[in-house]
Amino acid sequence: MNPFKTRHFWVISGPIDWCCSITEQWFPSGDDVCYVNANTLPLSLLGSECSVLVLNAFFKFNIDSFGLLAGTVVGGGHLVLMTPPFEFWPYYPDQENSRLLDQPILPHASRFIKKIMALLQQDASVHHVTPESLPNFKPPLIQPIMTLPQSASESNWLTGAITADQHQAIEAIYNLLMNPVPNHLLLTACRGRGKTAALGLAAAKILKMTTRDKPISVIVTAPCIKALKSFYVNLFNGLSLAIDQTRIAISVNGHQLLFLPPDQVCCTTADLLLVDEAAAIPIPMLNRMSEHFPRVVFSSTLDGYEGTGKGFSLRFKALGLKKGWVVCELDQPIRWSMEDPVEKLVFRLLSLHPIANTPQSIRLDALTVKKIQQSDLLNNPFLLEQVFALLTSAHYQTKPSYLRQLMDADNVLIYILESTENVVIGVLVGLIEGPVPAHQEDIILGKRRLKNHFLPQLLTTQCHVDLSLKARALRIQRLVIHPVFQNKGLGHFLVQSVISTCHEYDIDYVGCTFGMTQALLRFWKRQSFQLVGVGVKLETNTGCHAATFIYSVSKQGATIKKQASHAFYHQIQQACRDYLNQLDGVLTEQILKSMDAVYPEKLTEEELAIVTIYVNGYRLFEYVHSVLFKLFWCKIRQALSLNQLSSLEKKMLILKIAHNKNWSSCVTLLSLSGKNEAIKLLRLSVKQLLR
Repeated sequence: MNPFKTRHFWVISGPIDWCCSITEQWFPSGDDVCYVNANTLPLSLLGSECSVLVLNAFFKFNIDSFGLLAGTVVGGGHLVLMTPPFEFWPYYPDQENSRLLDQPILPHASRFIKKIMALLQQDASVHHVTPESLPNFKPPLIQPIMTLPQSASESNWLTGAITADQHQAIEAIYNLLMNPVPNHLLLTACRGRGKTAALGLAAAKILKMTTRDKPISVIVTAPCIKALKSFYVNLFNGLSLAIDQTRIAISVNGHQLLFLPPDQVCCTTADLLLVDEAAAIPIPMLNRMSEHFPRVVFSSTLDGYEGTGKGFSLRFKALGLKKGWVVCELDQPIRWSMEDPVEKLVFRLLSLHPIANTPQSIRLDALTVKKIQQSDLLNNPFLLEQVFALLTSAHYQTKPSYLRQLMDADNVLIYILESTENVVIGVLVGLIEGPVPAHQEDIILGKRRLKNHFLPQLLTTQCHVDLSLKARALRIQRLVIHPVFQNKGLGHFLVQSVISTCHEYDIDYVGCTFGMTQALLRFWKRQSFQLVGVGVKLETNTGCHAATFIYSVSKQGATIKKQASHAFYHQIQQACRDYLNQLDGVLTEQILKSMDAVYPEKLTEEELAIVTIYVNGYRLFEYVHSVLFKLFWCKIRQALSLNQLSSLEKKMLILKIAHNKNWSSCVTLLSLSGKNEAIKLLRLSVKQLLR
C-alpha cells in the first residue's frame, strides 16, 4: 500500500471544547485544511480538494454530506470526525433529527448513530482519540496537496499524469464530437476517479484542434462554478495557459468554451455540452438539455448522496441506456490508492452495499411476509445490508440519510418478504400518519405544514378533504421487489398482506405517492387503489408528476376516498389542458381509466345532440369542448370503443380534446397538411366514438 496515497481516518470524541482544542492543535487552519460545521453547504465544496477535512458532528451529522465531502480528501490526507463521547452520542441533540423526524432529541437512543459507532469501533484503520487514549497518539504529519505545474504539454498529460480510465474518457468525449451522428455520453464514477479532470483535458484537446473548417462551440455547466476547479486546472494546463478560473469564456483557434449555470444553458446552442455533477441537477432540467443539444456529456457519481439521490442512475441513466447513449465508467482512483481504507470504511458507513445475488432456486410459494423491528436492523447487520441494498437499488429517493429515518422514526413500519433461507426478496416501508394532533385550522388555510403527516396534509390541500386530518393513515413510502423476482405477483402479495394487518393499528386508509409512470398506474389500479391526485410540477428526482393513490380500510376511510376522488374528477379536465398537457397520450388515457369510480356513466340526450351537430360540421370545437371531453371520458372506460379507432384518430382526440393543443401543434405533431385536415380528422374521430 502506497503510504503517500493512503488516507487516514480520525475520530476525536470527548467534550466539545476538548475536541476543538485537539483538532486546532493537530490540524491548524490553512489553505489545505477544511473545517465543516452545521452551517457549511456541502455542494459548495464539490470539485475541491484538501489535505485535511474536519467535520464537526456535535450538532449535526448529515451522512450524505459526509459521503460527499469525504471524497475531497486527497491521498496522504486526513478525514477527521469530531463527536461527543460515544456513551453520549446516541442521545445527543442533532439538527438532522429535526429535519427528518421533527424532534431534535429522540425519546430513545439513536439506533442510526449506534450503527455508525459500531462500524467505527470495528475498523482497525480508525484512529480513535479520546481524553483517555490521547497519550497513545502523536500529532499527525500534514502533507500539502501536490499541485500540478502551471503549464504542461499534452504529451506529458497523456503519458504520465492521467489514468488509463481517464484517457478512455477523453477519447470517448472526442469521438462523440467527431461522430457525424448526434448522441450523448454518460460518464460515471465513484468519487476521486478524476472525471472532472478528464472533462477539462477533453475540452483542452478539442480547443487545440486546428484541422476543423468550422469553429467548435462548447458549453460547460455544473451546480456551481466552484465545483469545476479541477476542470479549469486541467483545461488551462492542457492549453499551456496560466490558470484563471474567473475566465468563464475562452477562445482558442477560433473555438469557444463558455461556462453557464444549469438553468441558462438551454437559452443558447453549442456543438457540445459538458455537464459535471449531473446527479445534483434536477432531472427535468437534464431532460431538457438532452433534447436541446445534439451532443451532451453527462458526468456524475452514482452513489446517491447528492441532490437527486438515486434518481440520476435509476431514472435518467436507465433512460439513456434505452436510447443507446454511450457509457464510459472510471474505476481507478487518482486521489488515493486502490487499497485506500478510508474509501472502504466510508462506503460501509454510507450503507452502499450492492444488491445481493439471490439464487433463482428460491421457492416462491414458500415466501412469508414478516414485520421486523427497527432494533432488528441494528442487531442484525446482514438483515440491514439486505434491506437497504434493495431500497437503494430501486428507489430514487433512498439516500444514505434515509437510513436514519428508517431506524429512528417512531411512526415507521417495516415489512419484508423473506424466503425460508432468510433471503430478503421484497421490502415495504410504511409510515403511520394522522390524526393530526394540532393546528388543523392553520393547515386547512395553508398557513402551516407539519412533518410526519404528509398524506393527510396533501389530501387536504390538493383534494380539499379536511376529514383526512382526523383519520389515521398508513402511507406506503417504499416498495421494492428483488429484480430477479419482479413481475411474478410478489408486489401484489406484499401489499395485500400489509393491508390485512391494518386493523392492528386502527388504520382508516392506505395511501402512497410515487412518480407517475404507466407501469405504476397499472400496478396500483390492480391493488384496487384509487388515483386521487397528480402533482402540478415535475419531480426533481424523477422528471415525472407525482401521483397520489388511496385505499379505504374503514368507513371513515371510504368517505375520504370518495371525497378525494370527486375532487380530482372536477380538477382533471383543467389539469389535462394545463399542467398535464405535455403528458404522453397513453399516460393521459391511463389516468382517465384509473378514475373509473367517478366516471360519468353517459351523456344526456341534450349533450348527444350537441355532439351530433358538431360532427355534422355546424358547431365550432371551442363551443362544444367540455361536452366532447365528457364523451371521450365516458368512452375511455369502454375499451372496445377506443379499440375501433385508428392510432391517428386516438392521438387526435388526446391532443385536442384532452390536452387542448392548438391547431398548429396538432398539425405538426400528427404530420398533417394543415388546420383544415386537423378539423376534419377530429370530427371523424368523434364520429367514430359515437358508433
